[in-house]
Amino acid sequence: MVVEDNSIQAAIISELLHQLDSNLKLDWVTSGEVALFKLVPKSLGASKNPYELIITDIYLDGEVTGIEVWKFSQSKYPTMPSLVISTVTMRGFLDFIGPNLICPPFLQKPIRLPECRQTLEKLLYA
Repeated sequence: MVVEDNSIQAAIISELLHQLDSNLKLDWVTSGEVALFKLVPKSLGASKNPYELIITDIYLDGEVTGIEVWKFSQSKYPTMPSLVISTVTMRGFLDFIGPNLICPPFLQKPIRLPECRQTLEKLLYA
């Protein structure tokens, strides 16, 4: 699932994902609320991850942040890989996460295609 409110960024990520796996099913949502809505029903009695990967921006349309989406997905599906993207710096990202949490992989926008492709390959095929 791609959780991104910027259609250009979502298109770039979607294209990279399709280049890596043309059979990959993608859900694209623009808010944390919709992402949580899509994850909640799947967490009820689910025995496997509902998505191969969750990619989320930090700042989204609505009240729910990408960090909250990541925390929820990790609490329900601890083996499902996640990638957080944002315009904030790595320092800002670490401040946002806090000192006591496991840190998901992070890419700073603007997305650099080689770095993004390499990260996605590691998350999908590691």
